[in-house]
Amino acid sequence: MTFANKISKNHDGMMFLTSFSFLLVGPLLLLIPLLLYLSIKIPGFLLSPEYLESESFLFDSLIADAAAKVIMIAFFAVIFFKELKENLIRFGKDWASNLVYIIGGIVVMYGLMLVLGLIYTVLGIEGDSANQQIIINATNSPIKPFMFFSTVIAAPFIEEMIFRKFLFGFCEKTLKMSKWVSLIVSSLIFAAIHVITDIDSLVFIFQYLALALVISLSYILSRKNIFVPMGIHFINNLISFIQITL
Repeated sequence: MTFANKISKNHDGMMFLTSFSFLLVGPLLLLIPLLLYLSIKIPGFLLSPEYLESESFLFDSLIADAAAKVIMIAFFAVIFFKELKENLIRFGKDWASNLVYIIGGIVVMYGLMLVLGLIYTVLGIEGDSANQQIIINATNSPIKPFMFFSTVIAAPFIEEMIFRKFLFGFCEKTLKMSKWVSLIVSSLIFAAIHVITDIDSLVFIFQYLALALVISLSYILSRKNIFVPMGIHFINNLISFIQITL
């Protein structure tokens, strides 16, 4: 049994907590040296609201976020190389059905989004979640290339490893939940994490839940081939990025 298989079989919960924690605090850890340097060079600058509210802070934060994601991608690629390679080979052998799952997933997801949009309109709910607004602001700024990498390239790979492979696997293999209960639990946690930082954004949880449910279902239908949910996630984020840009 390979090291990656041992991790997958016995430590999905640990991998989920560790990788998710680094996803949250990794950018801050990488940003701290820069902030310390600037605080020495410019005394009192950290206490200046002008910096914390400036485009420079957003730029520095996004660079740190991108760097953290590069580290995570490299870690997953090395530790789970054989498993990812096996998934890629299986994807190629079943490419027709996998493309159906990806395209079908996109169609179903946008159908759900349309229905949710109509419901929000009827209820008089406007705007976007805080997470989405941050993405919109960053995409429409000079740091667009970093935002493209973080949201379109890195996020689908990293988040699918964390929420589908590790969290779904933990629910199913360690907690002995059925695959359908695992689907619901992992989807709810995925959706909640995207809105939990802002109480006003909780109403938008259903948008993320629709994405999570479709992606998780595609993971089950594809016999847990991680590249299928990654494909849906990638296309969804790419479309969103193009819409924001245009």
